[in-house]
Amino acid sequence: MKNKLFIATLISYLGIYITMPVLSAISTKAHMLPGQIGVMISLGAIAMLVFAPVWGKLSDKLGRKNCYSCWANGNGGHVYSLYGPF
Repeated sequence: MKNKLFIATLISYLGIYITMPVLSAISTKAHMLPGQIGVMISLGAIAMLVFAPVWGKLSDKLGRKNCYSCWANGNGGHVYSLYGPF
């Protein structure tokens, strides 16, 4: 069970930080300052630091599958709201 949890956490972190190598190209096109990029990266890390215990307690209370489906639906809704139907 711990191995599955490790794999899920690893995939989650990879999905979040996979944009780091291309962040300079993205920021150049968006005309961002280096300080703004640093703030973006820092806010992502702070959000993980703050909400990891919240999700942990919630998953202990409601169950992992319920919390994961809530997370997946939220992510799907967010992606849909950004990109819409193709």
